[in-house]
Amino acid sequence: MELKSFPKKENLLIFDIDGTLTDSVFIHQAGFRKALKNSGITKYDNNFSGYQHHTDSFIFKTIFESNQNCPCTETDIMNFNHALYQEIQKEIDGKSIAEIDGALKFVNYILFETDFALVYATGSLEKPALLKLEHTGFPLKDSLLVCSDKLQTREEIVEASMKKAMGYFGNERFNKVIALGDGLWDLQTAKSANLGFIGIGAKNKQILYDHGASVVFDNFIDFKAVVSCLNTTCAISS
Repeated sequence: MELKSFPKKENLLIFDIDGTLTDSVFIHQAGFRKALKNSGITKYDNNFSGYQHHTDSFIFKTIFESNQNCPCTETDIMNFNHALYQEIQKEIDGKSIAEIDGALKFVNYILFETDFALVYATGSLEKPALLKLEHTGFPLKDSLLVCSDKLQTREEIVEASMKKAMGYFGNERFNKVIALGDGLWDLQTAKSANLGFIGIGAKNKQILYDHGASVVFDNFIDFKAVVSCLNTTCAISS
């Protein structure tokens, strides 16, 4: 896609993927557990939300080093990236990953009809993330995706995603930056980076409200409501 196809971009939306754009949280976690098992790792804390950083690279590194009693290298993460990709491929073999209702329409509207740029920022490793975006048809997945392969914290991923978006769209800065996510870690990262935040998903809605989210939508079906929220203070976490 050529930049001239897009309106001039003044602002930025940072999209989480699993649970925000794609209905893939269960598939990803099931694949993660199977990839660990196939790597000979069976003893670990199964509550992935409880790790200090909610990224594949950090969780795998923590589990690997606890089991192997040696440092986790970039090669180890690369090998696990491939193993996880294969397991997720098996999980979806003959099936398709569904988008969160209305997500693809919303993303395309943002890209072609508004002054908001976009970028995908995920705690997933890259190969599985690309697979999920490819299955659901989201645009610019190769150009605007930041993953956790070499970044272990959500804060690092968000910072890198803003730089990637500035480089792609030719901006020196964005006037407003809003993160969209389904997890408490997404809200906490937005707060840490002083960004706006819009919660997506029914599962964690109350948790997000309890921790200061101003607005949470079940999905993107109420298209106009989500769009109107972008230009109001309801997008800012307290």
